[in-house]
Amino acid sequence: MDKPFGIWELKALCSEDIIELVIPDGYTTIMSETFWLYKQLFDKDYTKSLVSVRLPETITQIEHGILQWTNVTEINFPSSLTHLDEYAFYETNLKKIDLTKCLGLTRIPKRCFVGCEFIEEVIIPDYVTEIGDGCFAVYAYKRGKNILKKVSIPVGLIHFGEHVFKNRDNFEIHIRLR
Repeated sequence: MDKPFGIWELKALCSEDIIELVIPDGYTTIMSETFWLYKQLFDKDYTKSLVSVRLPETITQIEHGILQWTNVTEINFPSSLTHLDEYAFYETNLKKIDLTKCLGLTRIPKRCFVGCEFIEEVIIPDYVTEIGDGCFAVYAYKRGKNILKKVSIPVGLIHFGEHVFKNRDNFEIHIRLR
């Protein structure tokens, strides 16, 4: 049975000066724009000090825009994760994307991490066969802020979208052989 995590669940867990949010076991979906809607609805920005989010091993889906415009730099991707929406991490401050534990994740949709200018490293596991258009692109006006250093991808990709790393320069790509 689906058990979504949204603004009301976030409200119950947030307090001033929270640094790490640990979402309890049992939730299966992180609902769209949860953190942004929380700020708009409650007119409080308890998330401004938040830098880390810990997802439980029960999360299977992450909907669009969950951390947009927050200061979160770190999130774990649990092994139970099988679905990411387009724009799931749009405009976030994440520093590292490591999807190697997500055994059921085969597709990273278009623009999933678009506008995430602070990403330093991306690790895509062997079982991912599709990376969508503009997945890790940054906007041209932010081009100078790009700090991506290393990308590790599997050799077995079936679909590598257009402009996946648009406006990102001077990073290493490591293609892993099976």
